[in-house]
Amino acid sequence: MEFTYSSYQNLIRRILRRGYQIADYHNYSQVKRPCILRHDVDMDMHKAADFAEREAAIPDENGQPVRSTYFVLISSDFYNPYSADVMKCIKRIRRYGHEIGLHFDEKRYDTRNTAAKEYLRECVEKEVGILSEMLGEQVSVVSMHRPSDIFLKSDISFRGRVINSYGTAFFRNFKYMSDSRMLWRENVEEIVESRREGALHILTHPFWYSEARESMQDKLRKFAGAGNDFRYACMEETIRDLESVLGRDEV
Repeated sequence: MEFTYSSYQNLIRRILRRGYQIADYHNYSQVKRPCILRHDVDMDMHKAADFAEREAAIPDENGQPVRSTYFVLISSDFYNPYSADVMKCIKRIRRYGHEIGLHFDEKRYDTRNTAAKEYLRECVEKEVGILSEMLGEQVSVVSMHRPSDIFLKSDISFRGRVINSYGTAFFRNFKYMSDSRMLWRENVEEIVESRREGALHILTHPFWYSEARESMQDKLRKFAGAGNDFRYACMEETIRDLESVLGRDEV
């Protein structure tokens, strides 16, 4: 499968043609052949918003826009959910009908002690509260960013009916597939086409997708270059007459 917007849209159409129904972490048990679509936003919220728009342009089996779950970090060095620009992207994703969940990075915390499981639960619930306050609505599902063995083996549950997307239910009863590092470890199109799985749980990372085919190196190089442009624009907002000190073409 190519990492283009059109290839992803074709994957969803294939899923629907093969008799699966797009579901979420809340209603999957009410669907005969559910497919949960999950997206982890690791680096670029703008690309996530573009991805969300293209996803919602596809009608589901009932003629309604396809809806999925986008997981947002509140501790990323790449984007700040508190900034007006990033929050605008998150609200754009919500306008297309998608759910926002917490993408939790446990590497921010020291979980090596013997009470790691309980401490991890407290940290997750704290971040759920922070993101809920930012959004003005309750966040009710969590995915882990680079999950540890402690988390994966513990099947941790959270208070307040917050769903753990890495819970046993979503890995025991669903066929889980991921495009991590721009690599599908299994042929996702072939598995969908075979219909041999009763339920699908598909993780994609919007960062890897674009209009045309690009290598991983090209995507990363373009992202790094855009970072320079963004930082220069931020400096222009802060430093009067920046051009007289440092020209845009010098960075």
